[in-house]
This record gives sequence, structure tokens and C-alpha cells, in this order.
Amino acid sequence: MGFVFSMMPRNITLTKKILQGILVGLLISFAFYSTMNFNDLPGFIVGGLYGVIIELVFHFVYARKQNVSKNQ
Repeated sequence: MGFVFSMMPRNITLTKKILQGILVGLLISFAFYSTMNFNDLPGFIVGGLYGVIIELVFHFVYARKQNVSKNQ
């Protein structure tokens, strides 16, 4: 899931990143959910949360990286 998120654009607003995290997380989780014969509903729902967490981590790491490069 992290690889897919690393390929997403970085220059969008935080609100759009959160929505993107939910949608992409659910999309990736749906792939696993469908292979489990639609029996793992909690795993599917938590995929949206994982997507938001990964997106926020990437957002703040990228923002910190930009601030460090400006200070040098």
C-alpha cells in the first residue's frame, strides 16, 4: 500500500490528501477483501484508515524535507 501512495502527487492540499488516502486505501483493501470471498469486512474498512495514516506520514515527512532544504 505504501508503494502506491509513494506514487501519488505531493502538491495537493491536506484535505485532498486525506480524501485520496481514504479512497486509495479502500481500493487496495477491496482487492484483498474480494480475494477473501468478502468475509473480512473489518479489514476492508480499516484499509481506509491505513490509507489516511500513510498519506499523513508522507505529507509531514515531505513537508519537513522541504523545510530542511530551504534552511540550508
